[in-house]
Amino acid sequence: MQYFFSILDWAAWAPGVDTEEKWREWGRSPVKLDGKGVPLVDDLPMMFRRRLGRLGRVVMRTACDIPQNGAHMVFSSRYGESSQTVKLLQDLAKNEPLSPTKFSTSVHNGLAGLFSIHSKNTAPHTVIAAGKNSFLHALLETVALLIEKPGRSVLLVHYDEPLPEFYEPFVDHDVPMLSLAMHLVGRQDSDEKLDVTISCEDKLDDPCNMDGALSFIRFLTGQGDGWVWPMGPKTWKCQTHV
Repeated sequence: MQYFFSILDWAAWAPGVDTEEKWREWGRSPVKLDGKGVPLVDDLPMMFRRRLGRLGRVVMRTACDIPQNGAHMVFSSRYGESSQTVKLLQDLAKNEPLSPTKFSTSVHNGLAGLFSIHSKNTAPHTVIAAGKNSFLHALLETVALLIEKPGRSVLLVHYDEPLPEFYEPFVDHDVPMLSLAMHLVGRQDSDEKLDVTISCEDKLDDPCNMDGALSFIRFLTGQGDGWVWPMGPKTWKCQTHV
């Protein structure tokens, strides 16, 4: 069975890859995303910026770049702001008082809540953590919302960064510093969007060795035959639909 949806707009940020043109260049010749840096968020209110860590700034940059007009929100992340959690644990170990600001962004739905306040979006939001399958589950949640209520639009924001050195035994080195935001709706008759089908089939032999959201960006830039993600005995596939 296939389900249809349309992507009206998307934005992504990673160190050194911060425009659609650069993402298209990367899509043609993918390289591992390394490096430091933080996106410019000078357009955000100063008091709001002060509450954001590095990952928070990355998330807000991509989310704020997508016009979404009160869309239902789905946020997802494998690790969330684990760096903030480490700082809290270190403060506890030193018997130092905990920072309310660090705590507010360390919880997994913290950034979704901050964005909903900043954007004055009172629509519901869902925040997902599902290990390496986090992006897939966010996409499935989004498609389910679109099926449940035709005419609804959804802002999907997936974000992650490598775990701090504190968690070295548990680090997955394939997780990049990255945020991807997309505005999705049910299939629409318009030339200014990307029509997509998503389907599930028996598991393919070739596993995907790239981060889920990162490989989806390659799909968005027109590279390959589609997006494929294996999970358990099945494989999920997205393809453009004409």
